[in-house]
Amino acid sequence: MQGHEGRSRVFFSFWACRASSSFEEASSSSETAETGSGGDDPSSSSSPSSAAGGGGNPSDDAKKIFAAMDLAAKELVESANNSKKVTEAGNGSSTTHRGMILPDGEIIKKTSERLKDEETSESNEDEEAADKTTSKKKDDDKSDDNTASSSSSSSSSSSSSSDDEAKSSSSEAKDTKEKASTNSSSSSSSSEKKGESASASEIPQPQTPLPTFETVSTAAFRIRNGIRRTRTSRSEALSELAECNLFLKHEHDLPTGSFKERGARNALLCLTDEQRAKGVTCASAGNHALAVAKHAADLGITANVVMPTTAPLTKSSRCAQKGANVVLHGETIADAALYAKEHYVEGKGMTYINGFDDPAIIAGAGTVGLELVEDVENLDVIVVPTGGGGLLAGICLAAKTIKPSIRIIAVEAERMPSFSEAMKAGHPVKLKLTGATLADGLAVPCVGPTSLAVAAPLVDECVTVTENDIAIAVLRLMETEHVVQEGAGAVGVAAVLAGVISDIKGKNVAVPLCGGNIDTTVLGRVIDRALVSDERLARFSVVVSDRPGGIARLTRIVADAGASIKEIEHERAWQQEDLYAVEVILTVEVRGGDHLRELRDTFNEIIANNDGTIISWGSYRVE
Repeated sequence: MQGHEGRSRVFFSFWACRASSSFEEASSSSETAETGSGGDDPSSSSSPSSAAGGGGNPSDDAKKIFAAMDLAAKELVESANNSKKVTEAGNGSSTTHRGMILPDGEIIKKTSERLKDEETSESNEDEEAADKTTSKKKDDDKSDDNTASSSSSSSSSSSSSSDDEAKSSSSEAKDTKEKASTNSSSSSSSSEKKGESASASEIPQPQTPLPTFETVSTAAFRIRNGIRRTRTSRSEALSELAECNLFLKHEHDLPTGSFKERGARNALLCLTDEQRAKGVTCASAGNHALAVAKHAADLGITANVVMPTTAPLTKSSRCAQKGANVVLHGETIADAALYAKEHYVEGKGMTYINGFDDPAIIAGAGTVGLELVEDVENLDVIVVPTGGGGLLAGICLAAKTIKPSIRIIAVEAERMPSFSEAMKAGHPVKLKLTGATLADGLAVPCVGPTSLAVAAPLVDECVTVTENDIAIAVLRLMETEHVVQEGAGAVGVAAVLAGVISDIKGKNVAVPLCGGNIDTTVLGRVIDRALVSDERLARFSVVVSDRPGGIARLTRIVADAGASIKEIEHERAWQQEDLYAVEVILTVEVRGGDHLRELRDTFNEIIANNDGTIISWGSYRVE
């Protein structure tokens, strides 16, 4: 009797399950009822039926139990029919259906048949389990058995989990498909995550812990005896040109000519005794190498610096003068860095000091921001030259912590906007240099991940400047401030003068002059390019008579117009106007664009008069 009561409870659970799940329409429901419960394995149940095992016909007591059970089931199904529909996927199609209640006698009959089927299926399952040779876990084996048994009620009855007491074969089929779908989805999701992980592993990751305002403050204290405070001054001339109060911080006044000394000294002072003994190495286009060379020598540390072959000669020679071992390798800083790590870090155990992405370097550079906020009252905007991002990150930490309302503007060379591209992508991206740039110190193909992680949330605007903008900024600084800056050091001023920064009119704007190390030969070319961009140097040609006095009359016209001839060339063989004519190519210096156009108008008037002094414009003319 105890066994029958246990199995009755199982069957009651089956009906409760049917009521809560709402099975097929009448025809489908009848078919489901005939196949039995088809869901759970009684042998694995914790109910008393697991020990009873008895089969045969139900007793009279069992009939009473079944009658009570049937009444409860009817109530459950009636409630379900009024409130719930489900989608059944057991037969591969989506249909909505309702449950159906069998008469009492049919319940007893079907229950007896089901109990017999369960006993038969128990033995069948034992035989099937013995043949299993897969290496899956026990729970997975049960799930696989459950899937395989969906074609028959007896098989499905013996292969479900022990958590539920009974379910129909169609319900079991639905669960099986859902499990299969879930497993497939999990597998797919896992594969996708692996793909993302693999992709993410290729992206440079920031060093941890990230530098903070506290590390910047600590760096300021640490380097105070080795780095002197640089001056900050208001530029009257440039403020008028830019229509703002422009303050310049003269980082080029430091012994090696750039702000890089701050980070280099801080990083060197953070080394352990063991690291100092083995020495340091770095890769740089010049300024970071100079800073490491100088302060490593001051602290008695061996330094090996690797510079790209495009580094200015003045920087490489000065590094050697500071006592560092200088190696020229590769076309970019990235090439130089790879060489340094392979030959000195891996080969000799030296410590590599990144010029822009080391937390200690960022903290040291951040001391510029501390001084700017203190030097300039009511500072509104800081314009920061940006390459690898170390100076930008440091200034962001310092300035934004002290005065969050300060706007931080990142400025890059148009030919290498690595920080701007990283901001768009959300992670560092490697770029190819599209051409040589005057701002060689900023030509970093991939922004530092640590610098990006620090600066990205704090930067207010990113802008780029052209080569002409940079050249004009170098020229303006020489003429108005009597300051010589390299291209990278002048990009901040270039952005202000070019008008690419929004909303700075009438504001207090600070710009660090980052470096003054520029080859004299390069400086000459920069000045000439700037004069051309500023319309103060022009080249044109005219055709004049090749008879005596023809060129003399031309030079007199230029002189009377107030222009100065820098160069003059004669071309006879290639001009086709007249056998007795010559094309004269002039390079002249004028006061500016208006003056140049006045000279052009004078020539046009003389040509129109056709008096033979100037026959026509040549190959080059003033537009």
